[in-house]
Amino acid sequence: MKKTLLIITVITALSSCSTSFRLKSSDSQSINKGGIQQVSKIAEYRVETTKVSGTYTGIYKAGRSVYYIDLAKEIATGNAITNGKCDFLIHPLYDISVVGSQITCTVDGYPAFYTTFKTWTRIDSIPVGYVPVKTSNQLKNVNGDKKNQPKKKGSTASAGVTAVLLGVLGSVIIALAAGY
Repeated sequence: MKKTLLIITVITALSSCSTSFRLKSSDSQSINKGGIQQVSKIAEYRVETTKVSGTYTGIYKAGRSVYYIDLAKEIATGNAITNGKCDFLIHPLYDISVVGSQITCTVDGYPAFYTTFKTWTRIDSIPVGYVPVKTSNQLKNVNGDKKNQPKKKGSTASAGVTAVLLGVLGSVIIALAAGY
């Protein structure tokens, strides 16, 4: 009787204990950091002529004023984008008011919508009207003589100054057209 009780106890003890385990595995592939290629994209967009606005009212704590002002601007901009059902705002103007521990931010801006995306190419970085300047090393013929080279009409420094002046003039015209 003692033997059967002992055997039943051992069998019960062994059958009640179950072995459990957890197996975790993952597959990995080494990354060659020099082999990662990033492709730059250029976005084209359309801008509406009517403004949209968004408002945010929330708490303001003077100890972290920059944080609360930036937060209010971001949420107001998000509300304006939601109201305008657009992708982003062009020329957003913020009106921020702080009264006690309450901040109110209103933003007005022109809604803009992405139209197309294209992959950046080298030609996209060349300004309109760009004329390549050839140096004297490029003008030498195979024998190395300079007999048949065209005469210089101006220096490359004057061409650079002209390009800078045209750029500044263009910026001023754009700023005046935008109403600055």
